[in-house]
Amino acid sequence: MHRTARRTVRRAAVAVAAVVGVLVVWAAGAAQASDGSATASALSAELTRPGGRVDVGAGQARFPGLASTASTDSVLLSGVGSARGARASASGDRAAGTVQAAARLAALDLHVGAGRLRTGPVTASCAAAPDLAPAGGSGVRDATFTPAPGKPAVALPADAAPGTVVELPDGVGRVVLNERSLGADGALTVTALRLELTEGAGRYGGRLTAATVRCAAGTADPARVAVTALDAAGAPVPGVTFEAVRAADGLLVTDCVTGDTGRCDLYELGPDRHRVCVTAVPDGSSAPERPCRTVTVTAGERAAPEPFILR
Repeated sequence: MHRTARRTVRRAAVAVAAVVGVLVVWAAGAAQASDGSATASALSAELTRPGGRVDVGAGQARFPGLASTASTDSVLLSGVGSARGARASASGDRAAGTVQAAARLAALDLHVGAGRLRTGPVTASCAAAPDLAPAGGSGVRDATFTPAPGKPAVALPADAAPGTVVELPDGVGRVVLNERSLGADGALTVTALRLELTEGAGRYGGRLTAATVRCAAGTADPARVAVTALDAAGAPVPGVTFEAVRAADGLLVTDCVTGDTGRCDLYELGPDRHRVCVTAVPDGSSAPERPCRTVTVTAGERAAPEPFILR
């Protein structure tokens, strides 16, 4: 924490000590923001069998990055089946550290051994923000598995509990629905449908996933105000003390002292309206005619009001 901020904390602690039930949390210095990340995949497959291989990636989006949205109307998986309406999006706010992602397939039609797996819309989404647990969900609608031609179709649960496993007959594989995992970095990954196939005579083995998203929050960029003190001739004035108090309640937040450039930054400001004032000037100078101004700052913004002109 800056020297001036430590001085502010001591003064503010005295001011608040008499107020029962008030909790004040102080930020540890002027932390820099880090981008969050988000990815979305509508369809991904890595399937193999003797003499053949299928590798597919359709509807792939990521943030940060240029591919924030992606779409494919139809996808043919040679010897396996097809998918329609692959859509993916990933976006975020770098200043706020928030991200979100969504992936969708309109329909899936796959040959699994002698059986057939068909679905309606397959969707997944997630969102993450600093200091909050990431959230996400998925759904698979109108999904059925027909074990063999002429046999009745078996419906898969539409709103499956996380990690629901459906074993397919004859050992051809399994379907995992609404799979969720939390990484060591706090990132949430959600997969609506994962098909694991066991390779056998004349059929593919490997993995296919439909509607997968991943969200990892960044850190918010602190709001701050850059203040400047000049003399009447426009020359910078060092040694001028500025303080910022919350406009709503007058609580002292932080202060800073100008250097040789006549400038300094008021950090530790939450996004809010603040009253910025010149509170001390060096010998031979007088406070500005208008020593205080109200400044509104937002996350990630470096507000810079007009210079304060000393007399």
